[in-house]
Amino acid sequence: FDRAAAQERRATAASREIEAAKRDAERSRGQKIEAERAAEQGLAAAEARRARAARRLEELKAERRRAEAEHKKWLVDQEGEHEEEMAAIQRKIEGVRATSDDQARSNRRQVAREKERGLEEARAVQEDFQRRCAELEDKLKQHAWACQAAICAAAKRREDAEEAI
Repeated sequence: FDRAAAQERRATAASREIEAAKRDAERSRGQKIEAERAAEQGLAAAEARRARAARRLEELKAERRRAEAEHKKWLVDQEGEHEEEMAAIQRKIEGVRATSDDQARSNRRQVAREKERGLEEARAVQEDFQRRCAELEDKLKQHAWACQAAICAAAKRREDAEEAI
């Protein structure tokens, strides 16, 4: 009877371990969902930065168009003035174009860097997530096998005890 009682306690303990494993699995699923949510938020943030950079680029282009339109009008109004003044005005226009082009190139490079950084962050989060999932799945399988082995052993001992009685 003592053996049967011991077997019963072991079976009860194994059942508790199975329940604990189930809780661990549920917690792992929650962590997985949280990791996925964090990855999605990282991607959304990167996309928002890209969109802001694109809007800024459009603003700069509009500002450039406006500046060029203003300069052209000013040039038409000043046609009758001295040749030297016209040359100075032309140099200013070229400076604005160069600055606008430089700024546009700089913005494109910044957008590309931000996009790459966001993608890299997303890749890193995804890799970490995959690694953690694999580790948790391995642990869960090992735990399930151990529980199953313990249950089988307990059943065998119980049978042996019942046969002995």
